[in-house]
Amino acid sequence: IAVAKGIDQKKGEENKKEFLCEISAKRNLEDGKVYVAIRNATDKQKEQLEINEKYENAKKIIEGKNDFLLESSGAILSKLVSITGFSKAILDGIGGALSDKQKKYLNLINSNSYDLSYDLEKLFTLFQVESGNVEYKYKPFDLISLIKSIERVYEKNFKDKEILFSMDYSNLSQRDCFLDSEIVEYILRCIMEIFLRFSNLGKCSLNIGHPPLDFLKTREFDSNDKENVYRYVLFEAKIADLVFLQDELDNIFNTYYKSSTKRSIGLKASITLLKNYIKDFKGDIWVYSKQNFGTMFTFVLPLK
Repeated sequence: IAVAKGIDQKKGEENKKEFLCEISAKRNLEDGKVYVAIRNATDKQKEQLEINEKYENAKKIIEGKNDFLLESSGAILSKLVSITGFSKAILDGIGGALSDKQKKYLNLINSNSYDLSYDLEKLFTLFQVESGNVEYKYKPFDLISLIKSIERVYEKNFKDKEILFSMDYSNLSQRDCFLDSEIVEYILRCIMEIFLRFSNLGKCSLNIGHPPLDFLKTREFDSNDKENVYRYVLFEAKIADLVFLQDELDNIFNTYYKSSTKRSIGLKASITLLKNYIKDFKGDIWVYSKQNFGTMFTFVLPLK
């Protein structure tokens, strides 16, 4: 910062003005002289200050929006749960016999409220993550026991929807895990919900084991020796009848990207949540999708 002094020609008074300047100097090897360049950077400084001010204002708006939505989320979701529950109870005959037309409309109400609950729950959770209000509780737990409990919970749901689902964790030898067990459970539930909601009488599979050494090396994980593979867990989740277009794949982790295909906001938010949680655990995730193959979510988590 420099101060320039001059005389105001109209008033005849000394005038001081503060401005920002950038100075660079370079020695010329031929004549040995040092050449100095001075550039007035005041406009550049003003522009940067304006950008900073806009950023801070936008940040405050986003933080305020996230706080407001998170405070409102419980009331909104509870109302949707009541709509879903009561409509299902009426469909089950709690209020007496229904005509075919009444059943048709109630099925639509029940289905739409269920879908909306899914979308909003994922979106509210994403807002919480974006606002930085997530505190991880690291503690030891049995990973295989957690996987088995989730398998039991969702087994009936796959049968009811007639989805062919298989899970294989026989190659997972290390049981002890030191992460946040609730978040790991949420990650696996996200995968299961994607299978259930976006598979239509198709095939889904979840294979869990330790990654090959070459896999770790090509993806820049700590892989100095073979024992390191047992420090990581590899998840391969495949859904046969969900396919993403190339523009969707290129922006797969951007919930707010407007793709050419109308996707459920819950699906987009779920994938972004998977990435955020996995990255926070120092893991990584990749998505592969192709016609006649389906979509494969591949992700690696460290056991600690």
